[in-house]
Amino acid sequence: MKRFITLLFLLPQILTAQMSWVTVGVQSDAYGVETSWEILSNDVVLATSPVYSNLSYQEVFVELPPGEYSFVI
Repeated sequence: MKRFITLLFLLPQILTAQMSWVTVGVQSDAYGVETSWEILSNDVVLATSPVYSNLSYQEVFVELPPGEYSFVI
């Protein structure tokens, strides 16, 4: 019974506040160090790019709550 009550308590939080994963893949050019990006929500920076090497490909996985975002590269 205790597990059932705990599940009922957590169920609304689980259903309404699910996080989402976003994958950002970047292929840099010969000036990789000059490449950068940010993910913003209401002018708050939630994620930023790593430093890129020249002529490289890198993926970054970002976990975000539900909402609207701006992607600036």
